[in-house]
Amino acid sequence: MRRARMSTFWWSFDNQHDWSIASQVEYAQAQGVKVYPSIAAFLLQGEFPNRERCRMWKKGATEPEPNRYAWCYPEVRTFRAQTIAREAVEAKVDGILLDYIRYPNPLYGYEPETIEAFRKETGKDANALDPQDLEWCRFRGRYIGMFLKELREELRKRHLNIPIAIFTGPDADAALRLSCQDWKTWAAEGLIDELNIELYLRDFEAIYNGVRLARQSIPERVKLVGMVAAWGGNLDTPETLTKGIDVAIAGGVDKVCVYRHDAIYKFNLWPAIGAAAARWTAQ
Repeated sequence: MRRARMSTFWWSFDNQHDWSIASQVEYAQAQGVKVYPSIAAFLLQGEFPNRERCRMWKKGATEPEPNRYAWCYPEVRTFRAQTIAREAVEAKVDGILLDYIRYPNPLYGYEPETIEAFRKETGKDANALDPQDLEWCRFRGRYIGMFLKELREELRKRHLNIPIAIFTGPDADAALRLSCQDWKTWAAEGLIDELNIELYLRDFEAIYNGVRLARQSIPERVKLVGMVAAWGGNLDTPETLTKGIDVAIAGGVDKVCVYRHDAIYKFNLWPAIGAAAARWTAQ
C-alpha cells in the first residue's frame, strides 16, 4: 500500500461486531493510507433487548424473518449505532462505509408497528399499496435516517469526528423504489458525508452518466466516490481500467475506488492504478 498508489482502503471483513483490525489500521495510516471499514448495516447482528420481537417482516408473510432485524425498532438501531461507534473508536479508523444501508428489497419493512405508524400518519394501509409506492418507501427509509442520526451521536459522544459514507447505486429514485434507500434525503439532511456509487460496468458512457446522475442529486459538500470494478469481467485490463477511472473523474467524482483487491492482483493492475493516481494528483 504505497502512498502514490492508494489513499484510502475500504476494508470488508466477516466479523462485523468485533473488528480486531487496530494493528492493521495503524500500519496503513503509517503508510499514509486511510481505512474505512465496510459494514453490512442491515445484516449486522448481535445481542440486544427484545431481540426475538425485533425481527423484520416481509409482505404477506405469516411469520418474521429468522435472522433479519427491522430498522423500525429502536433497540435494533441503537445496537447497530453503538456497535459501529465502539469498534470505530477501538480501531481508530478514518471513516465508516455503510453497505446494505437499506432494506433487502421493497417487499420488506412490513412489521406491524411500521404499518400502524404509517396508517396513523397518512391514513393509508401499506398492505394495499404497491411495495414501490414512493410515500411508503420514504416512510420506511426514515427509520434508516434515525439510525444514521444515532450513529452520528454515538460517534460524537466518543469524540470521534469521522466521515460516514454509504454504498449505493447512482440513481436516487431507483434506490428508493428498489430498497427504500432514501440517500438523497439523507444527504440533504447532512446525515452522510460521502456517497460511494457502484459503477460495476464496462460501458464507459454508462459510467459517465451514472456519475452525473448522482452528482446532481447531492449537495456539493457531500463527497462523491465512483466505485469502478476490475472484478467480475468489467475493467480488468490496464487500458479499460485507466479509461474507466478517467471517465469517472470527467463525470465529477471526488475519489475513485477500484473494486476489488483480488482482481487487482490477478490482472496486475497496480501499475495502472498508480499511474492514474499520479496523473490525478498532479492536476
